[in-house]
Amino acid sequence: MRTRALDFRRSLPLLFLGGIFLAGALCGSALYDTLSEESAGTLMLLLSGMPAGEAFHFWGCLGAVFLSNFLMLALLFLCGFCAVSQPVIALLPFVKGLGFGLVAAGSAVLLSPYSAFFWLRFFPGAFFSTVLLLLCARRSMELSLFVYRAVFGRRGGSGSPGEGRFLPAAYTAHYLSLMLLCAGGSLLSAVFDLIYEAVSSA
Repeated sequence: MRTRALDFRRSLPLLFLGGIFLAGALCGSALYDTLSEESAGTLMLLLSGMPAGEAFHFWGCLGAVFLSNFLMLALLFLCGFCAVSQPVIALLPFVKGLGFGLVAAGSAVLLSPYSAFFWLRFFPGAFFSTVLLLLCARRSMELSLFVYRAVFGRRGGSGSPGEGRFLPAAYTAHYLSLMLLCAGGSLLSAVFDLIYEAVSSA
């Protein structure tokens, strides 16, 4: 029982960040109907890296998706070293959720959400970017809280003396692995878009 309680406690930050993301997705979906087509397309590009209503270009799609994910990773990486960046870290899943909701609503207008085409084009990239964002946000939140306790907590606490020395190195190595995942996932998302374009135009 104690192990289960500990596992649940460790998963709370991820559940919290996931809830914020879902709130952003619901807001983005509702916002889509209130915007003009041009405004919705601009927001979709800024928040998700996915241009709306443009001809498909593989390298352009790959670059846009990778850049969107990379900028999010870079910002979260830097936030982890700041003692008071927890609100910003929590806000980023909401912003990403807005983009998710806008893209979902826009795709549902163009395609039936019950069709295989909808899930082929929308789901792989959306699922990947969401998982990547939540993993990065949780990691950054952990380091930011650690820095906060080190700066504002009581001196001479019970933490291990070597913990602060090794944590940033492990944090950076973790983000480097996530960067490789970002590149691979962005490529996979662009490939699914390419498959969609090939199948839908056949």
